[in-house]
Amino acid sequence: TNTFENTAAVQFHHRVLAVSTLLAASGIFITFRQRKLPAHCTALLTATCAMAWCQVGLGISTLLNYVPVHLGSAHQAGALTLMSLTLATLYCTKPLPSSLNRGLALARRVAPVH
Repeated sequence: TNTFENTAAVQFHHRVLAVSTLLAASGIFITFRQRKLPAHCTALLTATCAMAWCQVGLGISTLLNYVPVHLGSAHQAGALTLMSLTLATLYCTKPLPSSLNRGLALARRVAPVH
């Protein structure tokens, strides 16, 4: 049977993806929360983790209510919001390229910040 046409398999894949996403978002939040990051990066980390929890809650509510249109649409919008926050968080927390690090170190030596 096709795993993408079997309703039970699709539900299973969706739940595995949901749990994986929740664990990843929570893990990234826990990993980076102790680091000194700019305020906007900390806000993005917090928002991403919170949105992942909200998305899981919304997904469970949607299923328990037999997928009404308003909850299904909100779950879709939540997925888009979570994806956008995740991309922004990954961009904000990625390490700088080594060439940029060297340039910043040189700039600090030439014009130290007080």
